[in-house]
Amino acid sequence: MYRLRPHSPQRTNPTQPRAIGGTDKQMADNLKIIGIQVKNFKRIELMEVEIDPNGSLITIGGENAEGKSSFLDALFCALSGIPRSLTNPVREGEESAHIKVTIGNGQEVKYRVLRSFSKDSPPTIRVYDENNAQFNNGSEVLKDILGGIGIDPVAFLSKQPIEQRDDLAKLVGLNLETFDAQIDAARAEEKQHEQYQKTLEARTS
Repeated sequence: MYRLRPHSPQRTNPTQPRAIGGTDKQMADNLKIIGIQVKNFKRIELMEVEIDPNGSLITIGGENAEGKSSFLDALFCALSGIPRSLTNPVREGEESAHIKVTIGNGQEVKYRVLRSFSKDSPPTIRVYDENNAQFNNGSEVLKDILGGIGIDPVAFLSKQPIEQRDDLAKLVGLNLETFDAQIDAARAEEKQHEQYQKTLEARTS
């Protein structure tokens, strides 16, 4: 789960400065993942997915061992980096792998993310704008586009409910400290009422 926002830093091959129409918030609200290509990653030999930018729900289905978890891992790795638990992302029998993620505003492509893996060298990350110009620092640009927030869906499901709540609140930028303080105050007041009731019952018995 990701919150996307626009970014406009220096590029490796800049042409003309890119103007962003509308406010950053309006554009961020419209940014969505609209395409994913996975090649030679874990169980997946080749998978290409186009996503309807007008939709709000994506279902990933299939039989056991058909690559559902590999697909989710690929998306997470492309946008957030490789988790320590993933020691060998390259499909068995292959020398390299890559994941391409296309991010757009409706049907219009705004960013392309390319995460590449090799058995003989460290992984690389490249981020391109809509004109196919590469940004100087792909990882920092990607963090900025994502708002610095990403959730591993597999790890999220294994967390306790209170931890899931905190992750989701952070994802949408919601500060729960005020709500938590109000809840604590209500519980303390309830406890006082219970103690007062017990005192009254003891006096009348």
